[in-house]
Amino acid sequence: MLISPQLARDTLADLTKDCGLPLDAGELIPSRGDFLDHGHVFIGDVAVRGYKNKGRWKYDDRDIRRAGKALAAVTVDHSDVMEAQVPSRRYFEDRESYDDWNRADWRRILNYWIYAAARRSRHRDLVPAYGDFDSDFCSSWYEIGTHGLPGQLTLEELISSYGACTVAATRPFELLTWSGTRWVLPRAYADMLDRWQERDRALAEQARICTGCQQQGSRWAWRTPTASGYVTLCPACSGE
Repeated sequence: MLISPQLARDTLADLTKDCGLPLDAGELIPSRGDFLDHGHVFIGDVAVRGYKNKGRWKYDDRDIRRAGKALAAVTVDHSDVMEAQVPSRRYFEDRESYDDWNRADWRRILNYWIYAAARRSRHRDLVPAYGDFDSDFCSSWYEIGTHGLPGQLTLEELISSYGACTVAATRPFELLTWSGTRWVLPRAYADMLDRWQERDRALAEQARICTGCQQQGSRWAWRTPTASGYVTLCPACSGE
């Protein structure tokens, strides 16, 4: 049965009320272009497909319940942690193309938020667009201090700016902890984000393939809106 995003949000929130993950069921409420990439919304590492019905996006109730049950079963052991690899500017230096930059990468996202918050904390110019880093980011005041954050940025400022932001419908900064020498995340949570990253990339790659001739285009280039959702059609197949 197809259900509204609002009912899907409420159902998921109820199923995961005792979950150890910092979930944000509100991510199921779609905004413009949310389904352009590959037609799914990720709740943790579970992909939930969106269906367009009578001009409105909906979800299959079975998919929402499957996601809720899977996430409710996740156990987060805060004593079993792994390094989060933040902050690190190398995640901005190894990109090769615009498509590479937009591939799912939770570590790059966290690093971007941290350095963007550091820039704000210095009352500099407006934060640049995602991925648009200039020479200011190489300034000495972006060096990592003894508190583990760049420049004069404090954890309170970071949380104030980006604490409500989500990756795969989870709020990572609620679980990020400073050990005194490095930033760590619970291993179960980091492993889940790794699975999200892999699965999101796989769906995005599949969405680049024309459903008519199986050619592969660049990301989003051939995604075409229809009454039932997005499809991928190259110009030739679209013309036919």
